Amino acid sequence: MQIRGRLARALGVLACGPFDADVDQVLSGLLGSKKTDLQFDALTSIAMSAWPQFEGALDSMVANPDAGTLVREDAQAIKKEQAWSRWNENVR
Repeated sequence: MQIRGRLARALGVLACGPFDADVDQVLSGLLGSKKTDLQFDALTSIAMSAWPQFEGALDSMVANPDAGTLVREDAQAIKKEQAWSRWNENVR
């Protein structure tokens, strides 16, 4: 596993606590990367998160025609799951 992937997942665990703008900025940057593996790492972290602030980033990814089909589908699935769980409100 790449260092960046491990870092993204660690940030996802941090994203279960109170909102932190620095963590949000890093994960949003990974999500906006042109590299699919980094986008998937960011999506994994967002899936673990409890921050509804990521909803807009997921919407952007779903609507981004330059993102790969699998990335867009994953973003859509995470958005749906997070909406269902109310962004993991039990861990916020």
